[in-house]
Amino acid sequence: MHVNGQTEIYPIIFLSIVLVIALVSDMRVYKIPNMLTYPGMALALIFHAVSNGTSGFLFSALGLMVGTGIFLFPFIFGFMGAGDAKLMGTVGAVLGVRGVLNACVFTAIAGGVLAMILLLLHNRNFKFISRYAVAVSASIAERRFIWVPPAEKEVKPKVYYALAIAAGTLYTVCWKAAFYSFPL
Repeated sequence: MHVNGQTEIYPIIFLSIVLVIALVSDMRVYKIPNMLTYPGMALALIFHAVSNGTSGFLFSALGLMVGTGIFLFPFIFGFMGAGDAKLMGTVGAVLGVRGVLNACVFTAIAGGVLAMILLLLHNRNFKFISRYAVAVSASIAERRFIWVPPAEKEVKPKVYYALAIAAGTLYTVCWKAAFYSFPL
């Protein structure tokens, strides 16, 4: 991703376009299409291989595996969709291991901020806090997990995690462009 200390702009433009398309798709149909992530991964692998040979290919392939791998666990446990994991794999294929690790940290921060905003906007009456407090105290008293269901049917807000991925990744890219190194 570097030539003579300069960040190559083409992979960053490409990644930015992929992130914007993923975000729009996620917000429209709540899905990040394979027709975006798989070609994104392939093009990043090819770009790095052509630019830097075997070391470029390994840079991209390891980033892809780490990015997908980190988000694979939340997918397996049902906290996010497979498209989110594949999108982070695409980020890894472009940014490499160190870049995707930084992007994951800032994506998690952005995701936390997004979740807090959704909680504040969606649950203005904060009834859920008392329900969770009852569940925690009952679980502690019984020494086992006790779920306390809501009194009325809850409508859960949709979390467009592509927004957090885009924000965390673009923050990482901007930091690297400004300071010539990743923040972490």
